[in-house]
Amino acid sequence: MTIDQPIYFDDPALQEGFDERAALLEFEAGFGREEAEKQALAEITASRLPEGE
Repeated sequence: MTIDQPIYFDDPALQEGFDERAALLEFEAGFGREEAEKQALAEITASRLPEGE
């Protein structure tokens, strides 16, 4: 069985970071899947901003 995962980043390293963060938020922190993915996307996107923005 294959689970569809959203692809948000062209860079495989960023996508892997997103996938790992979303999984941690969902399974370790108890977030629902949608909320975990939303939070992970925000965190990974914010980590790419230049400092001070």
